[in-house]
Amino acid sequence: MDKPENVNRCLVRCQCGCTVAVVEQWFDDPQISLALFHWNKCYSFRERLRYMWRILWRGEPYGDQVVLSHGDAVRMGEHLIRLAGENVTSSKQD
Repeated sequence: MDKPENVNRCLVRCQCGCTVAVVEQWFDDPQISLALFHWNKCYSFRERLRYMWRILWRGEPYGDQVVLSHGDAVRMGEHLIRLAGENVTSSKQD
């Protein structure tokens, strides 16, 4: 994925390799976008029909993108940092 000059983007791949989380903020927009994408997933015919049906009736394929306000992004970041710190602390005690 190319990184344009007017966006701050971070990609994080799931440990199992099935999903990629993309966090990005455009420099002219204070909101932050968090999107989840399936990585190398092949959909069966039935799954493709299910997504098509959902788009036709609900107008959107799935709810895998979140746009965060600055305050919510800070709160989420602090929470992730706190969880990561707890994880490091507990693994050092083992």
